[in-house]
Amino acid sequence: MIKRTNMKNNIVQYPKIQTGRHLLKRLSGSADNCIFNDPVTYRFNDFMTYCRQSAIIRNIVSPMNRIRDEPSVCRFIEGGIGKSTITALAANYLHNVKGYNVAVIDCDAPQHSIYGLRDRETKLIDESRYFKALACEHFRKLKRNAYPVIASDAVNALDDAEKLISGEAVKPDIVFFDMPGTLKSNGVVKTLSQMDYIFAPMSADRFVVESTLQFAAMFRNNLMTTGRSKTKGLYLFWTMVDGREKNGLYDVYEDVIADMGLSILSTRLPDSKKFRRDLSEERKSVFRSTIFPTEASLLKGSGIREFSEEICKIITGR
Repeated sequence: MIKRTNMKNNIVQYPKIQTGRHLLKRLSGSADNCIFNDPVTYRFNDFMTYCRQSAIIRNIVSPMNRIRDEPSVCRFIEGGIGKSTITALAANYLHNVKGYNVAVIDCDAPQHSIYGLRDRETKLIDESRYFKALACEHFRKLKRNAYPVIASDAVNALDDAEKLISGEAVKPDIVFFDMPGTLKSNGVVKTLSQMDYIFAPMSADRFVVESTLQFAAMFRNNLMTTGRSKTKGLYLFWTMVDGREKNGLYDVYEDVIADMGLSILSTRLPDSKKFRRDLSEERKSVFRSTIFPTEASLLKGSGIREFSEEICKIITGR
């Protein structure tokens, strides 16, 4: 049974891992060493370079149950299939529509896409009487503030999340981590191993699919099933789906995924220009935002509602 973080007397109590006990205070070996072995390294970095590692959802874990070993210093590699956008949109939907208290830790240094989006929106609201009035009306109806967005990195992400929670009057129910684009960035593997749920995007490109499946299988076999990770669920999902592609292609891929014992979401996110539609003076309607809810007319057909509802059911059990 999947549980969220429980609060009792203002003390965070954490769910147990699948073995029925909490993760050891210190792991017997380095999570990095479980992964960074040739030829495994190349497969992981192929996936991360071309696919951009997933939107991460995590319930906060106790500092006593975390890994604090310093990882090896490696270089950041650029990539992109919209995982930051999906993170922002899912967080927006769960916060503004579903009523959950959400927080986002933007670990994707140095660009910090989600944090940058929040900064641009805040400045636009400050400079525009129209958007200032719109924001006041939105918060009056919502009866809560915008969800917090913290700029961090993979090394400091867990500490920054704990500082955020300790300082928030209203504790977040769900914390999203937007991770860097390569597992060889400092701290990524160790932070990933402390996620409760990982949602990994992939597009219907043979190379991307093969690399993603390698990533998922190796993370499960080397970390999840060995007790080196506290992750309770790793889920793949389709993004950038071209409407001209035949559904049979995805069915073939999903048969392979099922044979491997991996999980995939039923929601498929389309390749659409609306995913790049931010708040601006020229456009009063908005799709991608960290403050305002997505316009209902734009939300239709985007898959974001269905995607968010699906991951919400996985996290909360309802």
